[in-house]
Amino acid sequence: MMDKSYLLLRTIAKSAPRQETSRYICTFCRHLRPQIENPRYPLRSVFRRQQSTAQPGDSPGFTSVLDNPPVLIRTNRKHNKFGLALLAAIPVISFGLGCWQVQRLGWKTEIMARFEDRLVREPLPLPPVVDPSAIKDFDYRRVYAKGVLRHEKEMLVGPRLHDGKDGFLVVTPLDRRGEFPDSEVNTTVLVNRGWIPASMADPRTRPEGLPIGVTTVEGLLREPWRRNLFTPVNKPEEGKFYFPDVAEMAAHAGAQGVWVEETMRNDLLESYRREEKGIPIGRAPEVNLRNNHGQYIFSQPGNKRHDVDGAKEAAKWNQQESQAEQGVVNSDQRPKSRPPGTATRASHWFFKMSSKNQNHIVAGTTRGEGTINVQQLLDRPWYRIRHLRKLYLWMSVVLVVQATNGLDGSIMNGVQSLPYWNAYFDYPTGARLALFNSTQGLGGVASQFFLWWLVEKIGRRMTIIIGSVIIILGVFLQSFAKGLVMFAVARAIIGLGLSFEYTAAPMLVTELAHPTHRAQLSTFLNTLYNLGATLAAWITLGTLTIQSDWSWRAVSLIQLLPSLISVALTWFVPESPRWLVSRGRSEEALAILRKHHCGDDPSDNLAEFELREIQYTLNFEMEHSTRSWFDLFRTKGNRWRTWIVVTCSIAAQASGTTLTGYYLVVVLRLIGITEPRTQNIINGCLTMWNMGWSFWGASQIEHIGRRPLMLGSLTGMLVLGFLPWTICNAEYEINGNNAAGKAVLAFIFVFTAFYSTTWNGILTGYTVEVCSYSLRSKLICLQNLLVQGFNYLNPVGLKNIGWKYYIVVDCILVLELALVYFTYPETSKITLEEISLIFDGAQAVQSNIVKEAVTEVGTSHVETKQAADVQRREVVA
Repeated sequence: MMDKSYLLLRTIAKSAPRQETSRYICTFCRHLRPQIENPRYPLRSVFRRQQSTAQPGDSPGFTSVLDNPPVLIRTNRKHNKFGLALLAAIPVISFGLGCWQVQRLGWKTEIMARFEDRLVREPLPLPPVVDPSAIKDFDYRRVYAKGVLRHEKEMLVGPRLHDGKDGFLVVTPLDRRGEFPDSEVNTTVLVNRGWIPASMADPRTRPEGLPIGVTTVEGLLREPWRRNLFTPVNKPEEGKFYFPDVAEMAAHAGAQGVWVEETMRNDLLESYRREEKGIPIGRAPEVNLRNNHGQYIFSQPGNKRHDVDGAKEAAKWNQQESQAEQGVVNSDQRPKSRPPGTATRASHWFFKMSSKNQNHIVAGTTRGEGTINVQQLLDRPWYRIRHLRKLYLWMSVVLVVQATNGLDGSIMNGVQSLPYWNAYFDYPTGARLALFNSTQGLGGVASQFFLWWLVEKIGRRMTIIIGSVIIILGVFLQSFAKGLVMFAVARAIIGLGLSFEYTAAPMLVTELAHPTHRAQLSTFLNTLYNLGATLAAWITLGTLTIQSDWSWRAVSLIQLLPSLISVALTWFVPESPRWLVSRGRSEEALAILRKHHCGDDPSDNLAEFELREIQYTLNFEMEHSTRSWFDLFRTKGNRWRTWIVVTCSIAAQASGTTLTGYYLVVVLRLIGITEPRTQNIINGCLTMWNMGWSFWGASQIEHIGRRPLMLGSLTGMLVLGFLPWTICNAEYEINGNNAAGKAVLAFIFVFTAFYSTTWNGILTGYTVEVCSYSLRSKLICLQNLLVQGFNYLNPVGLKNIGWKYYIVVDCILVLELALVYFTYPETSKITLEEISLIFDGAQAVQSNIVKEAVTEVGTSHVETKQAADVQRREVVA
């Protein structure tokens, strides 16, 4: 009976309402907690209940530090004077080191400016006798000499690395007695002909690299590098030279102590041909000194008076140098020093080039044939060049289509917070909520299996137009949906149209843009996702006050805007020149390149240069492609490309960004933010925040580089973003810490800032440019397939394991960081065709398939399998 009464009383106590009688401060979390009148165990004794809730201050004998404050007592301990002196010396030494670095910056920029002045001058004939002490004042001066190379006295300096391969520098004496028959002195000089692989160290293995008879050598008069502490000593008697000791080598070969480095044009194709035949690969005629003091450039005071005086002195100095160059042996006429003000002018020049480097092609940065003569520097920004303004005006139509994707993502984020949308579809969660978003992906997935063929068949421009028409149809069905099935079908149709647009748009932008702006535009394309997302977020907030289903139907209709613009204006956008060449329409491609890249300027050969590179690359790809999906794995280069596209797609979607893109409302509910208006305000602020960071990242992609941006972004996302996000969310879920929940919101903004800086643009910009033309459509379709697939996992993971799903994302970020560091190459400041050489390497040159595509630019046709009757000839060195 007693047991039954006990159970009855306990059941009544558990079901009794909990009433607050007072509030106390919890010693564990330091938050106010309600003190409950009826505790969990009501039958405990009064003493035990008081003991379980006792506080330290409840004891009568408790004395706090405020009641009895400690007394500070001076101990008369003497300070260590040496330690104080050391502490005082730290800021003094730091300031001195900073001043020293500023001086080094001025010295380095002065030297580089002097060397660059010499590089642009016409080469001088090398005199019969050269004073070795005068060479340091003519370092990097272009010279030429005629004579016979004495291969029997050849010396190999090394080992030396070139593109990760082991080899040697070939140093050969140049006998110039034939050029100066009346000279009674020794006229032989040492010529550094360039690098050869270690496998061809024996001259018998490279007969083509041993020219016979009189040879003209053009190169740079140089002072070679000196031996460091770890370099072994040369052994001339054994024929081993580890560093270029000019005096020692000259005595060994019976020559003057003069070192000339033979130069060649900066061309990867030429380098691969030379490597195959054993012909030494010479250096490019450019300054390659390190200058790592750019962070101190702003410490240089700009003095106008020094600039004016320096300009006058520079003119005088250049005149003296020109006179001295007429006879290098006369040391009395050599210029003594660079005039004052040069460092300041060089600093201004450096800052100007750094801020405008996105509008320039620097001679030598690209490695195609005729780079220096064809790709001229743009002396004005693009908005001051009429033909580029016109080109980018029409290309902006293609850029706008990406805003459609942003509108779609933000709209689905926003409507989840609208009460009428939730009530209309019976408050979807988990897999049911994922169905609303993933059906859009199902339409995209279904199209990827034929879209790659359609893009190649009808072209990039027509694919975009068809996609826009499909989106318009889907938006009408979505806006006037009468139930779950109709809404899901409409989402699938929108996904189908979106897949058409964001498969073809990156290709068209990348292949049509001017070479100097390709990286910025292809990266900027995907950042416009945030523009559409921002518009949709704030429009959704405005429709929150509509007390009907039109609160979400009106937002849905906004998606029509970019698609209507696309259908109306894409007809006027030029077609991709690479697609035209692949279809045998080279003349149309050349006309587009001349009009939009050169402004129909007859003196600008950039269009011919681009067409020639396109044709070379397409010939190689067409010969090696079977137009099958197995091409993705057929060669080492293709497998590398496929790996990058797959991992980059997973990195962009599985790194947590879709949690804030499509499921932000779910994330906010996990940290206690459930009010619809607050959710929409956060969504709007977040999209504006992301848009600003993504625009900044797109503008810096060429200046900073792809790899540094990706590595820095992933590190920030992990260390400063998602890892603290995970910890704070766990603290909120486990202990109910409201401050930790609010901190999650702050870390969401930090995380998305790092993500938007890089991955918004890299996802399309980087993956499109690493893909070769024949694989570009297939790999972009594969990328879209992976993106849509990973979009379905997030809501299921959040529903099943909650905040623990974030730990999985943390692990993925660590893995992505390692993959980018070890497997992603840098592709900045080179053309699409030259990027192919990074992946295909010597195959692109050594294969007999590489043919010259044109006999005369403007009248030739591309060589493809369909036009096999065009005459071909192999590219020769």
